[in-house]
Amino acid sequence: DAAGPGVEPAAQRPEQPVEPGSDGAAAPRRVPTARRGDPRRVWLAGPMKLTSSSVGLVTGGASGLGEATVRRLHAAGAAVVVADLDPARGSALVDELGERARFVRTDVRSPEEIAAAVEAARELGELRVAVTCAGVATPGRVVGRKGPLDLDTFRTVLDINLVGTFNVLRL
Repeated sequence: DAAGPGVEPAAQRPEQPVEPGSDGAAAPRRVPTARRGDPRRVWLAGPMKLTSSSVGLVTGGASGLGEATVRRLHAAGAAVVVADLDPARGSALVDELGERARFVRTDVRSPEEIAAAVEAARELGELRVAVTCAGVATPGRVVGRKGPLDLDTFRTVLDINLVGTFNVLRL
């Protein structure tokens, strides 16, 4: 379903949490509600409605979680932009998905390359979804057997995982 595996559609979710009553049946219980402006206030809404004019931009979209996200958005009816560094995997994925998919070679650390991916998304329709899955993990300890972790290695992780995510969200 459009809400995802294990997620009930909004129409089937109970309005209030329930707990078993003395007769074993579910009985509603009172739930304190937060006032307007309270940061604890949570809105439960149904799944986002994607139309044929909706476009999703997914960084790191050629593999792993990014690829799964691209496939899910496409299956839900959205056009997709696969923004990734790997042209072989990215191109193979968009070839498989068809004309409502584009690959744009993108380094999330580059504002110009992110802007090009955003422009490609706008050419396909209305950019409604941006998902940042691009990321790296460098194994190592702050201080290991061979000494301290290289600072440039750590900066690269931060640039891609943190600054890259911000770069996508701001554009």
